[in-house]
Amino acid sequence: MVSAGQAGADGPSTSDIRGTGNGAVENGHALKANEDKEWRGGIKEEDWPSTHSAPPGLDEQKQQQDRVIRWEKFLPVKTLRVLLVENDDCTRHVVRALLRKCGYEVISAENGLHAWQYLEDVQNRIDLVLTEVAMPCLSGIGLLSKITSHSICKGIPVIS
Repeated sequence: MVSAGQAGADGPSTSDIRGTGNGAVENGHALKANEDKEWRGGIKEEDWPSTHSAPPGLDEQKQQQDRVIRWEKFLPVKTLRVLLVENDDCTRHVVRALLRKCGYEVISAENGLHAWQYLEDVQNRIDLVLTEVAMPCLSGIGLLSKITSHSICKGIPVIS
């Protein structure tokens, strides 16, 4: 049996690996001083970057990566204008508050006739009509047919 300090037939003895703790090792053998420089690519130890500082240019790259791009700065800000048509006052106020909370600009009308009068004015730019179906004066279906038959308003989406 082989003791811990003796070399066996298939491995180096402790004397073969002694003294190589912090030196460069190649295939289990310590390199000599000249071979050590070749192994390091000819770079002196004082030229090695410190482990506490980043190489030049790395700080700039990190700052660029840390910078957050806010796409909303580049996109046009457009608030959608919704024409809300509802004959019940309570429901109209609740839906109007919810839509405003979601960021929409809301114009309210209490029936289809008032909504149509508002839509006929071309300066009132409406992006969406949200209407109830059953209303006095002009129903939601009647309002929808007027909108789809009008040359200017026919492109406005309607939800009934």
